[in-house]
Parts: sequence; C-alpha cells; structure tokens
Amino acid sequence: MNLKFHLLSRIVLIAGTCLVATTAYVLYQADQQAILETQVTAESIDKQLELQLVHIDAGFAQPERFPDFNLWKETSTASGVCISYLSTIDSLRRNICNGAKITSRSWPIWFASFYQWAFHPGLEVVRPVEFKGRIHGSVMVAPSAEMGIASAWQNIRGLMGLSASTTLALCLLVYFTISRVLRPAQVIVTGLEKMEKGELSFRLPVFELDEWQRTGKAINQLAASLEQLLSERKKLALKLMNIQEEERRYLARELHDEFGQCLAAINAVAASISQTAENECPELVPEGKKSVELSII
Repeated sequence: MNLKFHLLSRIVLIAGTCLVATTAYVLYQADQQAILETQVTAESIDKQLELQLVHIDAGFAQPERFPDFNLWKETSTASGVCISYLSTIDSLRRNICNGAKITSRSWPIWFASFYQWAFHPGLEVVRPVEFKGRIHGSVMVAPSAEMGIASAWQNIRGLMGLSASTTLALCLLVYFTISRVLRPAQVIVTGLEKMEKGELSFRLPVFELDEWQRTGKAINQLAASLEQLLSERKKLALKLMNIQEEERRYLARELHDEFGQCLAAINAVAASISQTAENECPELVPEGKKSVELSII
C-alpha cells in the first residue's frame, strides 16, 4: 500500500474512533444535563408549593388555589416540561405543561431509537411535598422526550459537522505535507534504478531534511565505491589480458627457438650417421638409396 494512503487511513481511523468517543461523551453529558434540569425544576416547584402551604397556614392565601403553578410558569425558561401534582389528602390532581410540542422531527429514526435505548430521555422526577412533618402530596416533573432527543441531535449534528470538516482539512494537510516530505524518496528510487542499469556516475542531490540528506549521502558514497571498484576491476582484467598475451608470446618464442635447435641437431646427427654408414659399412645402406644416390650423381 502507498505510504500516503496508509497514513491517511490510519488518521481517518483514529479520527473516527475519537469521534465515536466524543459523541458518546456528548450524549452522556446531554442526558445528565437534562436530568439535572429536571431535578432542579422539581426542587424549585417543591419549594414553591411548600411556601404556598406556609402562606395558607398563616392565612395569607386561599386553600382552594393550592397548588398554584403560575409563578413557575411565568419564571421558568424550560420548554416541553409537564408538571403533575397528586394530593394524598383528597383526589386532587393538577397538570400543567410549559412550551409547545415539536411539530417537525429533524432527527433520524435510528438516532431516536438509539438515544431512547441508551439514555432513556424524558425520565420523570417525583418529589414529596411536605409541611410540618406531613406529606400533602407529590409533584412529578416529566420533561419531553422529544425535546431531549432534539437537543441531543442538535449537539451531535454540530459536532459531526465540525469533526468531518476538521478531519477533511487534516487529511488534506497531511496528504500534501507527506507528498512534499516523501518527494525525495521518488528521486532516490529513480537514482537507484539508474545505478542498477549501470549509471554509477549518477549522484543524488542534496535534500532539505537531515534524514534524506544522510540517506542520499550514503547512497552516493556507495555508488562512488562501486564505481571505483568496477574501474579497478577493469584495470585488473586489462592487465591480466596483457600478462596472458605476453606469456603466450614468450612461450611461443621459447618453444620455436628450442624445437628449431633440436630439429637441426637431429638432422645433423642423422646426416652424420648416414654418411658414416655409407663410407664404413656400405652394406648397411639400402640398394634403393644407393641407386638414388648414383642417379643423383
């Protein structure tokens, strides 16, 4: 695999892992924030109802107006929250909701299913309303599950957009940076291919980075050593050929001179023997040779 694409795949993998971990943390924080706001709302309403009981006990308020949620509705900024009060004394039950429901869903179905499975949005909080050691009822605060999902989706969508743009910018930056950094590698490969073909006189240029510069210097030294070795080898081969040629000539001359003298001596000895045989022992000389010699004479 190409080194650039290998590094980019690793970066994308790490970025994806970080994105998943960050998404889980953001969703967890959003769920905890929603639970905390629900608990704070329940505690605030509980204190308001206890204060109303104090006023009723002191004669400053009418009992039939209890519980009065107007103060909470006027001061609350929470949206999509429903409050229910159930009395333990009688069958009094009062409900009130703040904020309108969501008419259009901007989140996908799979996200809603996953969020409801993992974090349980819309979790209800129940607190007892106690006054003078007696429980008068209980107040239940139920946030809107759709509002919680919508808020979580808005946070995740912004995070995913930011992460995607950041990852893309990082990949582009890394790609061009690595391309520039690895450009000497292509020059080195091209130089090695030329040296492989026998162009040992080729030398790599000086690079900017110290690592590439040291690599190029080592390759240039190796090429110079090989070039010198081949040059010396050629000289030795030429010298060996010259020595072999001189040795061949010397042997040929020695053989020619020595065999020539030997042959001349043999011819002289043979002639002396033949002459002696004719003079002293003519019977040893063949008749054919005598007739030949007489004809010659």
